[in-house]
Amino acid sequence: MTAGVFRLVLTGSRNVDADTLWAPSTEDVPEFLMADADLVPRTVDELLDGTARLVAQAGFRGLLLAHGACPRGVDALGDRWARRRKAAGWPVDVDRFPADWADGKAAGFARNRTLVKPGAHLCYALIAECAKRGCTKARPHGSHGATDCARVAEGADIPVQRFEVYTPVLAAPVPLTLPEHSKETNHA
Repeated sequence: MTAGVFRLVLTGSRNVDADTLWAPSTEDVPEFLMADADLVPRTVDELLDGTARLVAQAGFRGLLLAHGACPRGVDALGDRWARRRKAAGWPVDVDRFPADWADGKAAGFARNRTLVKPGAHLCYALIAECAKRGCTKARPHGSHGATDCARVAEGADIPVQRFEVYTPVLAAPVPLTLPEHSKETNHA
């Protein structure tokens, strides 16, 4: 039985580079991430490579990576990954959701709702510490846009796995697997 396309929402901070190491948050780590110790992602490329392999093993026809189209940070890294993998023959496509900044400061938050609206099998939120000048929230806390997108995805009943730079690295890294219900659901 062939499953449809696996839709993965990727959200993350702008101030992230290709070498950033991620630790899954210790809060609400879902059971589906406790499988194979060989699949422990540490960079955006490793995370997406491992996910694409698991998606193929689960019988999906391909992976649709949906992101906010920011020209730097996690969105740019995900987009670069998808272009390289697609050029290498992987069944990967990209759905870009750029913010319309003509709408003002709330444009990114509006884009997050549009990005999540079609649904997804899973959302990865790679959240770095807030770097906004003049932010009055207590520190540390995550970047506002990626944190909002993760909240919106959770509100839409999309499983969210948060990877946070400012969370201490776990003693035992959390391995990567797909949520059980995603094998039966096609949101694409």
